[in-house]
Amino acid sequence: MSTVQVERLDPASPGFDDAVRAWHGVYEAACRYGRASRANTWSLEHLRGGVTSDRPDLARHAYVARVDGEVVGGGMLSLPRLDNLTTANPDVWVPVEQRRRGIGRAVHTAMVADAVAQGRTVLQAGVHQGPGEQGEDLGGPGFAAALGYEVALVELQSRVDLPLDLVRLDALAAAAAPHHAAYTLRSWEGPVPEDLVASYVELDAVVDVEAPSGDLEIEPLHADVDVWRHKEREAAAQGRRNVSTAAVAPDGDVVALTELWANDHEPARLHQWSTIVRRDHRGHRLGLATKVANQRLAQERFPEARQVVTWNAESNAHMLAVNVDLGFRVVERTCSVQLRLG
Repeated sequence: MSTVQVERLDPASPGFDDAVRAWHGVYEAACRYGRASRANTWSLEHLRGGVTSDRPDLARHAYVARVDGEVVGGGMLSLPRLDNLTTANPDVWVPVEQRRRGIGRAVHTAMVADAVAQGRTVLQAGVHQGPGEQGEDLGGPGFAAALGYEVALVELQSRVDLPLDLVRLDALAAAAAPHHAAYTLRSWEGPVPEDLVASYVELDAVVDVEAPSGDLEIEPLHADVDVWRHKEREAAAQGRRNVSTAAVAPDGDVVALTELWANDHEPARLHQWSTIVRRDHRGHRLGLATKVANQRLAQERFPEARQVVTWNAESNAHMLAVNVDLGFRVVERTCSVQLRLG
């Protein structure tokens, strides 16, 4: 077999545009194999923007593997810059016809070397459990185990078809309303309103540590309004749009939030991102109330959307129950895997 050559792409190099198109091609092929209806892939413009971004909180690097000059695999390494500074997140992509040739391992080895050079000692990645839609071996869990990764958290991907029945949304909102009379629900499209952004960012920073995280070694995100505004601008430049709803306490603080995101390259699908209720304000059905209000706004602003996708830890019984109330169904199990280096 010919030698596998792995290169970290340099956005300033003359051949970057061609290389990043080939890189995105192997990403699409690898992610969609056996998962055509379950895959959630990003556009070329989105991923290209990610690896050329100057985000202060996150660096992303693209890698391609070549055999005889042909791009046969790739990957992306994400490195937090302001928090979780011992952690790196590698993604490896190899189309099925190129597997079992050492390509994925070569890409992973190159990314590990760069992660170690940046002082990272913990690697965390996501893999999809099989079988595929036609019984395919998706390969991810076995590949991760062979590299020494251990399962740290099991998550469920759930989906619901749109539009949701407005009568049902009204009934859910009415049932929750008596429990949160002291709070104000505010919904909007686009950037977080200036009067809410400070407490909104502080609450969003703890989403990953407040939700069940299994054995993952994670810490809260660095809460910084300027960084948040940078991310909002980047999202807009990538063709991503959002609607958000917050529950505001009498003192003016955001104590619950939820977001739905649309993408110009895939307008029929919405992605449910952060949903959290601050610990000292739980028990008032704010999670359900904010999600119902946000879903109603999403259906007004994104009428072309036909589905919402969300992910929750398998152990997050409360949020899974909220999703069931909204009509979500589980379509896939995924695993967050972790490898401690050294």
